[in-house]
Amino acid sequence: FAEEGQYPLALKIACTNAWGDEFAFEQTVYLKVINTNSNASLIVRADTAENIKVQAGSEFKLPVKLSNAGTLMAKDVKLTLTGLSQESFMLVSGNGRVDYYRIYGGESQSLSFMLKASSTMKTASYPISFKIEFTDEKGTKITDEQQVWVTVSGKDDSGSFLEILEITPSKNSVKPEQEFTITVKLKNSGSTDAKQIKVSADTTAALMPVSQNLFVVQSLKKDEIKTLVFKFQPLPDATRGSVPITIKVETTEA
Repeated sequence: FAEEGQYPLALKIACTNAWGDEFAFEQTVYLKVINTNSNASLIVRADTAENIKVQAGSEFKLPVKLSNAGTLMAKDVKLTLTGLSQESFMLVSGNGRVDYYRIYGGESQSLSFMLKASSTMKTASYPISFKIEFTDEKGTKITDEQQVWVTVSGKDDSGSFLEILEITPSKNSVKPEQEFTITVKLKNSGSTDAKQIKVSADTTAALMPVSQNLFVVQSLKKDEIKTLVFKFQPLPDATRGSVPITIKVETTEA
């Protein structure tokens, strides 16, 4: 668990010469420590190559993959569905929680939940939220919240319909003042063009935008895909832990 850097090591040397005289002196040497380990970092994502699409009012299987992007182990892992309601998504079976004794670094676990989309939902992309709890190898308890996006087809299937295909971070863990990117793929899956689309990335005071955090897309044609990249970096005094980044999409027509 040692941090990378140079550490002093004091040496005390004592000796006696041929005439019985004793000598003692001290010398300091510096050791360079390189640590290739990274703390446990659990990421939940949809376990499918395609975007998840469901019909309003229907039941569906939500396949997800829980991965440890770090090299060190996560233990006492709990993954819980949150924010379910009769107006959005409802649990069909089970209790919405899965426990793992441990997930090693680089290891992934595949699982699924049976859900039902409310019949009142309109055509749009909706987030399904997960609460992740675990203890790292240092004994620190970590709590994080992440989202998986699901596309719902409702009764109002005419007009433009903006769909978030993918949200991808360039890094899963960063150090203070280290830049990273968030790449967002946006698609117009509706039947008409969308205009004046505002896409923003909002986060907490622990992160500082390196690039603009608001893009205005003048027009997005039917079936067209637009890729946007946001850049952030943690502040020098940012504390260790997970930080949420919320992607918000608005349009004058959606």
